[in-house]
Amino acid sequence: MVDQQIESKLDVLIQKFYEGQLGNEDAEALLELLQDYEIDNAAINAIQDQYKVHYLFGRLSPEIQQAPQTKEKTIRNLGHYRLKPIIFGTSVCILLIFVFTAFFRRERDLPNVVEIQLNIAKADPIVESMPNGEKATSVVALLQTTSHVVWSKDNQIEAAAGDLLPAGWIKFDEGIVSIQFFSGACIVVEGPAKLELISPMKVYCTQGRITAEVPKQAIGFRIDVPQMDVVDLGTSFNIEVSENKSVVHVIEGEVEIQRFSKEKTALKKGENAEVDDYGNLERTIGGNAGYVTWSDIEATRKVEDQKKYLQWKEQGMRLDRDPALLVRFDFEKENLSGYSVFNTAEMGKDQIHDGLMIGCELSKGMWDGKGAIQFKRMADRFRFDIPGEFSAVTFASWIRVDSVERLYNSLFTTDGFSPGEIHWHLLSNGKIELGVNYDHEKPGFQLWSETAITSEMFGKWIHLAAVVDNINREVLLYLNGVVIGHAKLTMDMPIRLKNGQLGNWTVDPAWDVPVHPIRFFCGVIGEFLFFSRALSSDEIIRLYHGTYHPNN
Repeated sequence: MVDQQIESKLDVLIQKFYEGQLGNEDAEALLELLQDYEIDNAAINAIQDQYKVHYLFGRLSPEIQQAPQTKEKTIRNLGHYRLKPIIFGTSVCILLIFVFTAFFRRERDLPNVVEIQLNIAKADPIVESMPNGEKATSVVALLQTTSHVVWSKDNQIEAAAGDLLPAGWIKFDEGIVSIQFFSGACIVVEGPAKLELISPMKVYCTQGRITAEVPKQAIGFRIDVPQMDVVDLGTSFNIEVSENKSVVHVIEGEVEIQRFSKEKTALKKGENAEVDDYGNLERTIGGNAGYVTWSDIEATRKVEDQKKYLQWKEQGMRLDRDPALLVRFDFEKENLSGYSVFNTAEMGKDQIHDGLMIGCELSKGMWDGKGAIQFKRMADRFRFDIPGEFSAVTFASWIRVDSVERLYNSLFTTDGFSPGEIHWHLLSNGKIELGVNYDHEKPGFQLWSETAITSEMFGKWIHLAAVVDNINREVLLYLNGVVIGHAKLTMDMPIRLKNGQLGNWTVDPAWDVPVHPIRFFCGVIGEFLFFSRALSSDEIIRLYHGTYHPNN
C-alpha cells in the first residue's frame, strides 16, 4: 500500500510537472518511486482519480507492452529523462499519459534499448486534468499550412491546416508543412520527415529538411537530431537530417551546436556544419539552396487561396442560374448597399428580396478579399423572408464558429416556431440540431448530429448543409460534405419559412411575452444558400469543393 508520506511525495512531484518545474533530479525521483515502490491498484486508482492521470510505466500497467529490443538510435543525451504527454480519446474524458523512459544514449554502437510503442487517437486537445479542475492542454503549436502532404501510416497526429498540434510525433512521406510554435518560432518541414514536438521551445527530428525562423521572443529554440543538438541564438537556419548525418546552415544570426557530451560549437551567418553518427564535424561555408522558406509558404498560400476564391466565384455564377436556388447571399462588397445584402439567385430575387443586417459587422471571409458578416452580440442578426410552401429544401452555408456558449446557437430560424417551420442550430455540446415543428396536436421533429464542433475548430471555416426532404421522408445534416446526421421524417404538411433569419432567433410577436431565450450565433457567415429541392449527397460534396454544376 502507498503510505501517506509516499503519496505526499508523489503529489509534490506531479504538481511540479504541472507547473513546469520538474527537472532531471525530480524526474529521477518520480521514476524511482514508480519502479521501486510496491504500489497496489487501489492506490493507483486513487491517484488517477485525483489527477485524472494514468501512471503507465513497465509493470505498473498491463496496457503498455514493451517492443522488441533494437539498436536504433534513441532521442536524448545521456542523463536526459523523457516525460511525454500523449492524448487518448475516451467517451468521457481524455487522459494525459506520462511515460518516463530510462537513460538514453545517442552513439553509433548503441546498447540494446527497449522502446514503448503507443497509438494515439485524434481528440480534442483540451482536457480537464489539473488537480484544481482547471482546464489544461498538451498543445504546443499550430499547423499553419500543408501542401501535398501524404501522412505516414504510423503518424500519430492527423491534422489539417489551422489545427492545434499537441506534443507528439508527426510523420509524413511527401509534401510540406509549416508549423508555428506558441513561443513564436516557425518551422517549414519538407518530407519525407519524422519529428516530435516536445514543447513550444523544442523539437526532435530524425528525418527531413527544416527551415527555422526564430524571433527574439523565442531565442533558445532548439532542434535536436540524432547527431547533435541545435540551439538558435537568432534568427534563422536550415537543417537536413538523413540516415547517417545531419547538416546545419545558418541563414541569419547565430546557432550553437553540441555533439553528444562534447564541447559546444558556434556557427554564424553563412557557415555550415556537417556531423555524422560518430560525432565527426566538418565545417564549410555557403550553400543552402533548395530549402523552402516561410516566405515561400506564405506566397504559395496566397496563390492557392486566390485559386479557391476564383473557383468559388465561378461556382457562384453557375449557382445563380440554378432554377432551384431561390436564395444566395454571398456578402461580397459589390452586393452590399448600406445594411442591405442583395439576393443574387436569378430565380428567387424577384420574390425573395434583399436581406437586412441588424447589428452585424462586415468581416473577412474564407479567403483574402472575400466578404462576410460577423455575429458577436445579442442584437446581431440577418433577416430575410422566404414566402411560399415547399415539399423539400436544402440549406448550405460557409461559417466560422468562434464559440458555442449558449444552449442553442442559431444558424437559421423563423420568427416563433409555427407548424411546418424549421430551426437550425449549433448546440453547446458541439452537436448540430435541426428541428421541424409539426402542429399543435403532434410533437415536432428533431435531429441531432454526432459531435461536430470541438474547441479546436473555433476560428476555422467549415461548410454546413441541411436537407429536409418531405418527398423521400428524410433529413440529413452535413459537415464539409460528409453526412453527420440522418433520420426518417414523418411530416404531413408543407415546409414554411416565412420571416427567416440567420444568426439569431426572434419570438413570434403574437406571443406577447416580455422575455425570450438568448440564442445568438457567435462567429462569421461567408455564404448562405437556399434551394427549393433536396440536393443529393454527391451535389453537397461538389458544392463544398466548388465544383457544383446545376443538373450535373
